[in-house]
Amino acid sequence: MNNVELKICCICSNPIEAEFTENGDAYWLEGHNAEPVAEGRCCSKCNNNIVIPTRLLSAGLSIEETISVMIGRLAHGQMINEDE
Repeated sequence: MNNVELKICCICSNPIEAEFTENGDAYWLEGHNAEPVAEGRCCSKCNNNIVIPTRLLSAGLSIEETISVMIGRLAHGQMINEDE
């Protein structure tokens, strides 16, 4: 595995996890765009649990529609679990 310097999430202040290839090589270290919640980059957990729902609500979806989208993402394995 590569020796990589991890960036810090601008929302939770935890390290932003690197994305790795099957060979263990880091290919993405930048995390996610944290707008409109914060200026900067965020980790996957904050992106999934805070940024995406905020964007959906800002786009005019109701709370019920936003919850439905998030449940769909969870069902398709697109969300990060607390234990990861």
